[in-house]
Amino acid sequence: MFESNGRMTQYLSTVSGALIALGFVGQVSQLGDAFYAFAFTILPALGLLGLLTYLRCVESATEDLLYARAIGRIRQYYGLLDPDAGRYLALSGPGNVASVHHTVGGGSNRWHLLSHTATMILAVVAIVSGAFAGLLSAEAVGLPLAASAGVGAVVAGAVATVLTRDEARRWRAAEADGARA
Repeated sequence: MFESNGRMTQYLSTVSGALIALGFVGQVSQLGDAFYAFAFTILPALGLLGLLTYLRCVESATEDLLYARAIGRIRQYYGLLDPDAGRYLALSGPGNVASVHHTVGGGSNRWHLLSHTATMILAVVAIVSGAFAGLLSAEAVGLPLAASAGVGAVVAGAVATVLTRDEARRWRAAEADGARA
């Protein structure tokens, strides 16, 4: 958890700093060649860094699920050894996913992925990717502003869709691995 929060903070700080720098370069160069050279260098780098951050955050979230499930099984075992032990444990119950979510105050449903740090990072990666695609379509292809914005929106949506499906697939695999344990 701490590693994911640290990575997320570093990534978002990097994005923030890069966008401020991009704004300064755009202002100084009056959106000239220096701006586009900088943007075409920094935006793909931010996308790659974000993708790596996303991958680690989603991996960390699935690891947390496995650890929470294991802790639940240990608590359940203590309850079998001593039926009175449950009152001494902060959380007790079986180690299945629904129990883990219920015990920590949430519910197990299809929307729980929206609360993950990986989901926030994938949203930022999608936005950065869309901005890069829109800028590239305006400058390299010469599309008008509205068309370039549309290209950016489509790319951002596609990246968000692919990464959201990847996150859901990884989460389902972690749930299935735990069900077999």
